[in-house]
Amino acid sequence: MKVKMKKYIALALLLSCYTNFATAGEQPKYQRITGENLQKVYSGQTMVGEYVTRQGGINHYKFTEYHDPDGTTDYIETDADTVKGVWKIIGGDKICYTYPGNSTFDKTYCFFVYENDGCYYSYALGQMTLNGPMSWDYWTSRAISKGSGNSCSAGVS
Repeated sequence: MKVKMKKYIALALLLSCYTNFATAGEQPKYQRITGENLQKVYSGQTMVGEYVTRQGGINHYKFTEYHDPDGTTDYIETDADTVKGVWKIIGGDKICYTYPGNSTFDKTYCFFVYENDGCYYSYALGQMTLNGPMSWDYWTSRAISKGSGNSCSAGVS
């Protein structure tokens, strides 16, 4: 009887730890944006924000990007020339960008988008799990719609 009870207690503790691990870092205030809502957020809008790189430390870069309803985009980083690109919604759940003819942005860049208080957080495919971002703090970029009056929280340190 004691052995059986110990097994049940061990199992209960194991499941308790698993549940705590699985829900650690969950922030239900983040709402995933998909489908028509994703289109509405970006189409005809200028997004103002920042992206972050984590290679050799954390570096933030400011940008604006206009998303023309015809699928073209004008991307500008602080003190840089405009980069012409193409944007589209893929699979109903990702926004993807290409910048044809640009040697710096020479790939297709796709992101899952989550909203929190009017700030749109984009997560690259490598930052995602089946249940959402690996960490809410490891976004690729975040932005607001220009003129919305919204803002994003303080930068990652």
